[in-house]
Amino acid sequence: MEEVQGAGWQLLGGLPRSTREVREILDTAKLPENPSTFVQKTRTGAIYATKVRARLWKAEREVVLYTNAEHAMDDRVERDQALATIGKALTTLSEKGKTWAEGKLHAAIEEVIGEWAEFVKVRVRRGGATPRIGWSFRDRAIRRAARRDGKYVLLCTDPRLSAAEVVEQYLGKDFVEKAFRTLKTGIEVEPVRHRRERRVRAYLFVCGLAYRLEMALRWKLLEGGVKSEDVAEYQERLLEELGRVERTEVRLGAQARTWYLNVTERVREGLRRLKEPDLLAEGPMIAPPLPT
Repeated sequence: MEEVQGAGWQLLGGLPRSTREVREILDTAKLPENPSTFVQKTRTGAIYATKVRARLWKAEREVVLYTNAEHAMDDRVERDQALATIGKALTTLSEKGKTWAEGKLHAAIEEVIGEWAEFVKVRVRRGGATPRIGWSFRDRAIRRAARRDGKYVLLCTDPRLSAAEVVEQYLGKDFVEKAFRTLKTGIEVEPVRHRRERRVRAYLFVCGLAYRLEMALRWKLLEGGVKSEDVAEYQERLLEELGRVERTEVRLGAQARTWYLNVTERVREGLRRLKEPDLLAEGPMIAPPLPT
């Protein structure tokens, strides 16, 4: 990291919650939720953030701790639901596995618990007529996990940015990631097999132009009344159905007429939202103008 900073670069990124140092930050750092720590309200909940100093990579560093209340609730519900299901499965297995060999019983327990082993304590009794499995939840581990719910740690090497600015810039990466995802999937950017720089630039320019047109289409659909949470899927399906439209021209002597085939109701609705209802209009049979 010091080498990157020495080159004049600034770093901003999220730190994995699986590391010991980050878990210690999540367990010990305080993040009051009040007007001074409020960042923004998003569709997924309100976000609060603050700067804290902590030991990271053998040095004292300043990091940003932020939380999302909705994410915290989702984490808790996911954990509670999984543990409740595991508890019922272990109780059933305790009766069902009375006569099983110990190896088979341990394998079944591991399959039931899966990735939640740190929250469940299981004991296997040897033989006897009573149920052979005794289990309980590890309440301390559950409380510790609850303190981490919905919390994230960011590292930013630019001290000029406030905690709120760090979070806003970090969350802004979603736009960039979605842009690259669109280029790779919707616009189908493929490996560039050109060697000359101008050809590579030309190829990327065309891809960028296609992305710009796609975003312009999305904006027009939003203006036309499509909800923001539905616009991506609506646009994808509209483009897919527009791709099936065929233009057929029939000439009878000096007269000609054009038909558009495979024009679905979704296509018509999309054109109305784009304020282009007559784009695929079929006119009457017309004759070309007589030469003068």
